Amino acid sequence: MKATAISRRQWLGLGALSLGALALGQYLRRGQPLGRDVSEIMDVPALLEAPGFPFEGPADAAVTMLVFSDYACPVCRQVEPSWREAVREAGDVRVVHRDWPILGPASVRAARVALAADRQGLYAPFHATLMRTGQHGEDAMRAALAAAGGDWARLEADLAAHGEAIDRLLARTARDALQLGFRGTPGYLVGPIRIEGGASERQFADAIERARG
Repeated sequence: MKATAISRRQWLGLGALSLGALALGQYLRRGQPLGRDVSEIMDVPALLEAPGFPFEGPADAAVTMLVFSDYACPVCRQVEPSWREAVREAGDVRVVHRDWPILGPASVRAARVALAADRQGLYAPFHATLMRTGQHGEDAMRAALAAAGGDWARLEADLAAHGEAIDRLLARTARDALQLGFRGTPGYLVGPIRIEGGASERQFADAIERARG
């Protein structure tokens, strides 16, 4: 319980940084390259290879993509199908999930539960359900874990036993997000290409190809 209280104070403080940062329109310039190569101003490999975070795709993929998201963020949910389709088409992309719960206590709780679900190997289906439904209350999370074949009692035990480790992952994500200059969710790092806000499938595909090069 102590780790949860600390986490809430920390993320609620960071939440102020995200106010007004969900402006999707300015990033949906169809057909235009999107994102900035930040490799000359920060240690991109250290960001991409930070250990302990849940990921999808091959561990030795040619391109690694970090996804900074919040389960309460409507733009995150709106954009997720676009990056997923770009990743599917490109192949050989490792997607690392960076939960950044900046939109309130319910976001913090959902992020901690998602990372605990990873200890049952169920982060991906749990995450996908919450993003698809837009629901992350207690009942919705229990249902999402059950649908993935998980055990809620084990999840609560993992939260109790590994809560400090989970909170360290969340703290690392917050530091990395602020280092990247993100003002809110969603944010992406595709190889060295930083993208803030929404993007189209074509723009994600372009970023993946630029990262590959």
